[in-house]
Amino acid sequence: MTASSDMGDLSYIMPTTQPFAGSAAGIICGNNFVINDYIAAVLNPAKVMAMTIIDLLVDDAPTATKILAQSKLPMTKQEQLIYLEQLNREETYGYK
Repeated sequence: MTASSDMGDLSYIMPTTQPFAGSAAGIICGNNFVINDYIAAVLNPAKVMAMTIIDLLVDDAPTATKILAQSKLPMTKQEQLIYLEQLNREETYGYK
């Protein structure tokens, strides 16, 4: 299964992780997309993400602070916004 998200853009300005859960079938965003197991596809991943947040922030967040300090991010937020704005253009192609 393949998909697209904005996680790549976010990873330029902050540490990220791309969680993935299975238990779905069909084409993403298609009329045949269906969740086969709601607990495995939705509830368990939500619990895991919540537990990860707790692990990162417990006891004044030393783990999160360490991750932020060690991250080598390619852009600042402002640099990323400027880059994305440069991509926002319209081009028209025609026949002569």
